[in-house]
Amino acid sequence: MPLSFERNDITAVKCGAAVVPVGSRRDGGILSAFKAAGGRRLSSAICHAGGSAAENPSVIRTPYLNADFLILVQTPQADGPEPEKALYDCYAAALDAAKLRTEKGVVIPVIGAGVNGYSARSAFDTAVGACRDYLSENELSITIVVNDKAPFLHGRRILSDVSGYIAENEAYNAVYAQAAEPFVHAKRKKAAAAPAVYGAAAFCEEAAPRESLEEYLKNADEGFSQTLLKLIDRSGMTDVECYKRANVDRKLFSKIRSDPGYRPKKTTALSFCIALSLSLEETNSLLSRAGYALSHSSRADLIVEYFIKNGKYDIFEINEALFEFDQALLGV
Repeated sequence: MPLSFERNDITAVKCGAAVVPVGSRRDGGILSAFKAAGGRRLSSAICHAGGSAAENPSVIRTPYLNADFLILVQTPQADGPEPEKALYDCYAAALDAAKLRTEKGVVIPVIGAGVNGYSARSAFDTAVGACRDYLSENELSITIVVNDKAPFLHGRRILSDVSGYIAENEAYNAVYAQAAEPFVHAKRKKAAAAPAVYGAAAFCEEAAPRESLEEYLKNADEGFSQTLLKLIDRSGMTDVECYKRANVDRKLFSKIRSDPGYRPKKTTALSFCIALSLSLEETNSLLSRAGYALSHSSRADLIVEYFIKNGKYDIFEINEALFEFDQALLGV
């Protein structure tokens, strides 16, 4: 689960480490929430902790919380020198500190929005940019946690286009279903009225020569794993480049690679279609090897289809759109 988004109270998320932005006087809304959850023991630990500069976070072990460690980091101000770089470096330092102490993964809030002067949109974009850059060089599960996604995602042009694509296809599906209903009803009625076939005719049908199961399986298509590995070779990417672009971790990719019969979740299969920049036809072909297909009855599928049709293969951008519409994310 390299990079995902979650709408939750950060103190309630089980993780190896939680990044906590703090003010110069060791205050702040998220820190206060953790203090309330940890009680006197945590307040005492915070008082005795060292400095929490943006480039050198202080770390507190907290096995009595949902997070094993808290990474306290001083949030830079938007009116300071090079504010975007300062915020980016703040995330990078916090992730380094978390990686040194846990393999369970880290949860991180959108730092800097509000009293520190960064706009919600800018703070969110910097969070995503810093995390994706970090994952290009490191193996770590990161979850960006927000209480209310609206200030971060609403108003983006791409989301407006996706919303229009969904509405257009859902409206078409509804009209098609209504128009087809009389024909479906008539077909069912005819099938119910048809006489059952017995005797010689039925015997002849059963006696028709059939291909043995063993022969049939010999002619079966290659499975998902074998097809995926061939597509990776064709793309010129390394395995590492591919699974990182797919937002999939090394352990899961190793399972897929080592087991020719492995059947991934649909979101995992789709993530590799995006990583390989497959066309819509190629996407459905690869999905079929795992027993899936894109469907216009699924909002998640419509969102992914929109991006493929428009040649947009940034999995993090796709996941932001899926998150906006409360759909399962790709690769996580």
